[in-house]
Amino acid sequence: MTQTPENAVFLSYASGDADAVQQVVDALRAGGVEVWFDRLELVGGDAWDRKIRQQINDCALFIPVLSSNTQARREGYFRLEWHLAEQRSLLIAKGQPFIVPVSLDGIREKEALVPDSFTAVQWTPLTRGEVPPAFVARIQRLLARRDDKATPVANSGMPQTIAGMGTRSRRSVQGAWAIAALCVVVLVAAIQSMVGNDRSDAKTAVQQSPPTATSRAVEGRFIAVLPFESRDDDEATAKSNEVFTDGVHESILSQLSNIPDLRVVSRRSVMQYRGNSAGVPQIQLELGVSHILEGSVQRIGNVVQVNAQLIDALTDTRLWAKSFKRNVNDIFAIQAELALAIAAELKTVLTLAQKEKIERLPTENKEALALFINASQMSPFTEQQSKAAVVLLEQAVKLDPKFALAFVRLAQLHYWRNSRESSLNALGYAKKAVELDPKSALAQQVLATSNMSLGHLDAARIGFQRATELDPNFSAAMNDLSVLEATSGRLDQSFYWANRSMPLAPNLTTSYYHLSVPLLLLDTERARQLLQVGIEKFSAPNRPAQSVHRLHIWLAAAELYGGQPEAAIKRFEALVAEQPDNMEVRAAFAEVCWLTRRDCAPPQVDFFLNAFPDARLTTQGYSARTLQAYLWQQSGQDAQAQPLVVSTIAANEKAIEAGDRSFGPAYENAALSHMKGDREGALTWLEHAVDAGFSDPYAMAMDPILAPLADEPRFKQLLERLHENVRDMRTRVDFSEVDALIAAANQASPSPPQ
Repeated sequence: MTQTPENAVFLSYASGDADAVQQVVDALRAGGVEVWFDRLELVGGDAWDRKIRQQINDCALFIPVLSSNTQARREGYFRLEWHLAEQRSLLIAKGQPFIVPVSLDGIREKEALVPDSFTAVQWTPLTRGEVPPAFVARIQRLLARRDDKATPVANSGMPQTIAGMGTRSRRSVQGAWAIAALCVVVLVAAIQSMVGNDRSDAKTAVQQSPPTATSRAVEGRFIAVLPFESRDDDEATAKSNEVFTDGVHESILSQLSNIPDLRVVSRRSVMQYRGNSAGVPQIQLELGVSHILEGSVQRIGNVVQVNAQLIDALTDTRLWAKSFKRNVNDIFAIQAELALAIAAELKTVLTLAQKEKIERLPTENKEALALFINASQMSPFTEQQSKAAVVLLEQAVKLDPKFALAFVRLAQLHYWRNSRESSLNALGYAKKAVELDPKSALAQQVLATSNMSLGHLDAARIGFQRATELDPNFSAAMNDLSVLEATSGRLDQSFYWANRSMPLAPNLTTSYYHLSVPLLLLDTERARQLLQVGIEKFSAPNRPAQSVHRLHIWLAAAELYGGQPEAAIKRFEALVAEQPDNMEVRAAFAEVCWLTRRDCAPPQVDFFLNAFPDARLTTQGYSARTLQAYLWQQSGQDAQAQPLVVSTIAANEKAIEAGDRSFGPAYENAALSHMKGDREGALTWLEHAVDAGFSDPYAMAMDPILAPLADEPRFKQLLERLHENVRDMRTRVDFSEVDALIAAANQASPSPPQ
């Protein structure tokens, strides 16, 4: 099949609409429009999937055909096509045509199950069997408009620090050390977030940076909800009610996110002020908010009292104070009243549907609600309490099988157990929650996180994107998506989501960390400067305690990739001495020892082989088993290594058959195949890994296992593909927000410490 011309259009549709869509295709082609009509011209399989993605990436216009068939199908490949197109649209300059929806069967925007961005553009209603000339003329005009407005942007090269680095295709770029650190971070970030919970040439368009915190404060609709205080005359009782109080705080944040045009600082960001003496002026300065809500919760038996006050953060003036004293089962009604009162104060106009959404109870069954509230008081990180909470929630969903929020909580509790079996259980509960409430951002995020833990990356991407559509303040979902895109080989998208999240959590080390992941390959020097700014900022003695170990890990990576291995080793030795039990630090240290072939590698590998044999420790996705087998082989113990090699290859193939689309199994099998003496098999697996998302040319070039393949033409071609993709993506990223942050920090402190 030949490549689609640059002025071609892509039609996305449900298979039940093939006949109707064929008529649209015929009419467009008769008008001289090139059309990509996927299912008539391609067969299934991975090659088909890659071709579809490439065509969506290259087409001039994307035409989704919406119908009763798409409405009836909650899942389908066409929905993945929609989200891929929406993702690309984020990179396209404002005002340029790209997504052009066509509606059959009288489907209207308000009722359509489509990404929110589809409803922001003009729809074309068509009758089955009829394609008016006016429709063809409109597509021709849009294509002409696209050609007139395409504007090239100069290509700025990426600094090279390793000789022999080449270029690669667009398919995949992965953040440096993405597996080594992220194999631990994904679970940690998920736990923290859940608890807290038409066109120009795509190659030349840059991302539109999100509004800054300062601009939102000036707009007057940017709010921080500080942690509510658990109060009681008895200190022990107040302490025991903290989990319940945290649940109230989290729910209020969720309710406020339902208010249009209101920006809400992330829960994790405001939790830094629990027990902190920071005043309103300091909080406003650090977060850039226009308003602050603070309050307390007191529960005595079945009675709960919530006190809250809204403060103008710019003037440190109290706008109002309210108190609610109700039965504990009315806690959701209290939260709704607070949200509506804030909306009224900030002069936000709510539609009837938006007001109803805020006021809607999660269940009408009072007994089920009571069980949910009791379960919410139990810590998810204590095994006994977690199991007890599961029992209560299972009782709740038996009483009300449509209790979506209870299914969300069940999914969370199972996911946090961190095993494949528990992830599968979480996936089942999350699917049920989304089925019951597809417009719940939290349900979508939990489903996405469960899919991501199982390697179902496309499904995870759709879920995270849907969560951010439903809740534009959902910074945790944005960071999750940033992690996914980094490990899927899409650094420009990873940077976009991390940059979009930053204003919602500017006072967290994780915000700097998520930005540094894609930056490390996109612009190593910028990454180094940003990490130094973060380390200085969060190490200051007057700041709330936050661990900066992740920033040090990535700064060590920047040093290593910048040709300073001794500095990287020294930094890690200090980190390990300071935090010997930190598994994230030890995994990253194991990798730097491995890549630099130091004597510190064997003991680190031995530790993980005994403690976490399945954990992927390196950027390449190697498990401790593979590293140990290689060390045995290098010391002449090949007979001991080979059984481990064979069993690990089999386990990886099984994971791939089960739907794991991450690059880890394929890359690891490349190394294992080489250890078996199969050079051609190793190169084939390596190509599969790059197609699946691996794209760190630095780590691949330094890989001790694959070093003997460095002179192979196929190996050299892969390195060239990798490097080209990094350079290509760099031209499509707007670094202005990062540069402003670095400049402001340097102005305040001209010489940040090394």
